Order: sequence, then structure tokens, then C-alpha cells
Amino acid sequence: MKRFAIVAVVVLALVIARGAMAQGGMPPEVEPGDVPELPSFLELLAGPAGWVILGGFFSALLARWPWYNAQGDAVKRGLPIAFAIGAAIGARLLLTYVPDSFWEATAAYWYIIAGSLMTWLGTQGWFQAVVRPNRRQ
Repeated sequence: MKRFAIVAVVVLALVIARGAMAQGGMPPEVEPGDVPELPSFLELLAGPAGWVILGGFFSALLARWPWYNAQGDAVKRGLPIAFAIGAAIGARLLLTYVPDSFWEATAAYWYIIAGSLMTWLGTQGWFQAVVRPNRRQ
């Protein structure tokens, strides 16, 4: 039953994302390795694909805290969703109320931060996939 629920949620998210793409609500395609502009990234987070990414991110982050692990199933299900919704609403508010001049002024700093995070995630993925399994042998 649990696997069915996971599959159903993923399929529903893909259907919603497909509908948003058909309406032009998704940001333009970003090539792997390219750093998207901050407004494009926020647009992604504010849409259906971002909800899935944010939910997984907050779930993994919360799972590291003993307090969260000691909570009941309702809290464990609801808290990542609440955080994901809050972050998506925050992204939408930033896109709505922050002037374009701000995005232009902070673009260089965004590229440094986002590029650094992408590099870190890539090296961590490589370490987990290649280096760590070889250490166990």
C-alpha cells in the first residue's frame, strides 16, 4: 500500500507539472551544468516540480533531527509538506514583489553561490556512488 501511495503521488506530480508546462508556467529548459538565473530557479521552486524537490529536501533535512524522528506519522508526513508549501509561497512572493533591478544587481553573487552548491552536490554524489563503496571492500 505504501508503494502504491508513493507511485500515485509521483504520477500526480508529473501530471500537474505536465499541465503547468502546457500552460507555459515552467521556466525555460536549463542544460545540465548551467546555472539558471535566480528568477528562473525561484519559478521552478514555486511550481509543481519544485514542490517535489522541496518536499524531498525538507524530509531529508528533518530526518537528521532526533526530535523529528520521535514524532508520530502525521507530523512526519505533514511537516515536510508544510515547509515545501511555505518555501514555494515564499519563492512566488519574491518573484511577485521584488523588482527586476534587484535580480540584475545580485546575479553575479547568485552564480557564485549556485555554482558552488552545484559543485558540492556533484562531488558528494560522486563520493557516495564511487568512492564510498570502494572503501568498504
